[in-house]
Amino acid sequence: MTGRLPFPQAAVKWDRAAAQSALKDAEKIRAEILSKFPMDSWADLPLNRYALGTDQPQGSWCWWMEFNSQELGSMRGGAAQKHLIFRRKADGSWWYLSKRYANEDEAWKAIRAGYLQAFELAKAGRFPEIDTIESIEGGYAIRTKTLYVYFPNDLLPIYSTAHLANFIEMFGGDVGARGVIAANRYLREILLAKPEFKGWSGWEIMQFLYWWADPRGTLHIVKIAPGEQARYWQQCMEGGFICVGWPKVGDLRQYASREDFQAQFMSTYGPEYGRGVANASKKAGELWKLMELSPGDIVIANKGTAQVVGIGTVVEPGYTWREDVDGFPHTVSVHWDDTTQRTIDPVKAWANATVARVSGDLYEKIRSATKLPPPTPPAEAPDDLWLEIQSALTKRRQVILYGPPGTGKTRAALEFADWWLAGSKEVTQVTFHPSYSYEDFVEGYRPKKDAGAGLALELRDGVFKELCGRAAADKDHKYLLIIDEINRGNVPKVFGELITLLELDKRGKSVTLPQSGDSFVVPDNLYVIGTMNTADRSIRVLDAALRRRFAFIELMPDPSLLEGEGPEGLKMNDLLTHLNARIAKAVGREKQIGHSYFLEGSSVIKDGTEFARRFRQEVLPLLQEYCYDDYSKLAEFIGPDIVDVEAQAVDSEVISDPARLIEALNKLIAD
Repeated sequence: MTGRLPFPQAAVKWDRAAAQSALKDAEKIRAEILSKFPMDSWADLPLNRYALGTDQPQGSWCWWMEFNSQELGSMRGGAAQKHLIFRRKADGSWWYLSKRYANEDEAWKAIRAGYLQAFELAKAGRFPEIDTIESIEGGYAIRTKTLYVYFPNDLLPIYSTAHLANFIEMFGGDVGARGVIAANRYLREILLAKPEFKGWSGWEIMQFLYWWADPRGTLHIVKIAPGEQARYWQQCMEGGFICVGWPKVGDLRQYASREDFQAQFMSTYGPEYGRGVANASKKAGELWKLMELSPGDIVIANKGTAQVVGIGTVVEPGYTWREDVDGFPHTVSVHWDDTTQRTIDPVKAWANATVARVSGDLYEKIRSATKLPPPTPPAEAPDDLWLEIQSALTKRRQVILYGPPGTGKTRAALEFADWWLAGSKEVTQVTFHPSYSYEDFVEGYRPKKDAGAGLALELRDGVFKELCGRAAADKDHKYLLIIDEINRGNVPKVFGELITLLELDKRGKSVTLPQSGDSFVVPDNLYVIGTMNTADRSIRVLDAALRRRFAFIELMPDPSLLEGEGPEGLKMNDLLTHLNARIAKAVGREKQIGHSYFLEGSSVIKDGTEFARRFRQEVLPLLQEYCYDDYSKLAEFIGPDIVDVEAQAVDSEVISDPARLIEALNKLIAD
């Protein structure tokens, strides 16, 4: 679509006849699944027929749900934990959600019993109760798609909690505290009441919603080289796919997680890259990118650094393992929109990259050269992270964004607020610190000058009490409180007795404040986002009362945001990958360096002097803190050309000279 039509007009315009033809194909897939997994077979279903990561995962239930049934709605992407249990291929160990189980067999018995209970509740029409089944509670997408396969007339084939919340809000509803199944049923009820949907199946409604108002965010644009000098291009063009090498790791769909795959890649191909751990890690990331591409994303096929041989759009089924493509079996299905070869200005970053992200500006230049019309992303499509934050706030009313320093947590909170509140002024930002108190946050006595030029104590409302009062008086609007560095304050002391009122079922209930005697409530339309640096403190040591009442979303360093050349040809993404690999190994993943340190707005720093200043004043002090003045460890992080271990000092001349600093860091990356 070129823009979002009003709903009634869009419902008329949508090609329902074409969708009904596709529905027949979807029903064939569903029938095949039912023949392989009859509902009554679940009572004795073995773990290896359910889980990913086994020796033959292609026949498993989770394989069918994620990879073999896109026609029934997608649940691809995200972490493997969504499947509730899986086997790590790298070392053969099992992961399952709750550690109260003694082993994988005990975990599987509980999970299987949870599914059987869900089937019985669905047969009885008691769908909301399914969300309370503890053993399958964490598998939002897998349990919803599983139930859709067996009960297609009772649910919509929409499996993302964030997407459900987004669609519900679009049609004037409020997901509230509903679980994923209850939310699905609620959205279905709202939509089936619309006269435009009279006689439509749930599958047709799903297809329409994603056509009309796809919430999946902006398009990914990547360049992929189909072999050296595009030697596989002809086969790709004729077959409708793009392909890359690294065949020894096998079908990517056999890996239960990115971490599982990366471990196998490093074991298989690491020796070929010698000491270049960062290079091997980068190549693993390039290959895994194929698993992250979704229908609608843009693929540019390149030949060298200055030729584009084709531009296309990813189509179902996305990633596929094709053994008939000799040596290049990793493929993604693509509809090639333009196969006219064009020459462009050389892109240096393409010289050593098989798969690379393409910026919007570069894509516009390529598109102009190939005369291809611009893509049509969903109108006003929100960022995926915003949808995740929205879903967490809708369910819990408060969420904490956590991760290493420099990962953009505060920026993400503010950008989300601007999108979610449509630029309104109903957002308040505070920063916690060790001296921040209950008196600052809720209410307390503060000195003021009296009439006799002396001092008197005055009872004043704090930030939280004042904001709750405003929200309670304006219940038609959402109010948002952003608490920066929430872990630096003594949260139980700052919130006091009000920590209990944050719970969704306690919202609107009144307590009497001890100092003023005022009756106080936390209204339902007040939401809280906290941010915390895991370099300061792990979420594991946070107060238990806080952990119970907040949802948590992790933001980690993203080297892909730094693709392209920085000052004097320094590859920032390689630098970040290399640094963080060493930091994570030595002091833990929670103390990595964030990508924001090397960004100017949304672009990679280009100025050498500014880069050197940031490295010297912001990155280096952080690394020194991690090392506790152990200069041998610091030298492992940033190299002997910058750190003099014997002198127990950093070479001030190197870090003050942008050219010498960049030269030293380039050597570090090459090692």
